[in-house]
Amino acid sequence: MPLGSVNETNNKSIVSTGNQNKQLGFSMVSTLVSLTITILLFHFATQIIQLSSTADNRTDLEVRQFFHFVLDELKTSENVHVQSNQLQFTNTDQELVTIGRTKDKVLRQVNHQGNDYLLFSLQSFSVQSHHGVITMKIITKDGGSYEKDIYYKTES
Repeated sequence: MPLGSVNETNNKSIVSTGNQNKQLGFSMVSTLVSLTITILLFHFATQIIQLSSTADNRTDLEVRQFFHFVLDELKTSENVHVQSNQLQFTNTDQELVTIGRTKDKVLRQVNHQGNDYLLFSLQSFSVQSHHGVITMKIITKDGGSYEKDIYYKTES
C-alpha cells in the first residue's frame, strides 16, 4: 500500500503513514542520563550524611582537644592548684595561668589579662583537686557529659 493511501475494507478506513518501524521504549542516551543523575544524587546524599555526623561530633572533639591542651600545659607547669572552681598554675615563663568558667564558656587568662576562650556552650564546668589528681567535669548544653582525671606533680 503506498504511503498516505486509504484502504477501505468492510466500511472501515485505514490510513497508513509509513512509520510502522518506530519502537516505543528507552534509548541508550536516556538510560545513561538517568543513571548519571542517580549516581550524582547518591554521591551528594552520602556527603550530606557525613557532614551531619561531623557536626554531631564537633562538641566531642572540642572537649577532647581542651583536655589535651590542659594536659600539655600542666606537664611543664609549677605551683598547680585549684581555687574557686578555677585551675591555676605557673607556666615556664613564670606567668600565672588561670583556666575557669565565665557564663557558658571556659576562659584562659595569663596574668589576669587576655581572653582565650577554650570551650563554648557549657551547662556546667567543675575542677577539683585531691592528692595530685585534678578532676575536670564538663556538661555541655547539648547534654554531653565529660570527665577527665589529670595527674600532676605535687610539691614535696
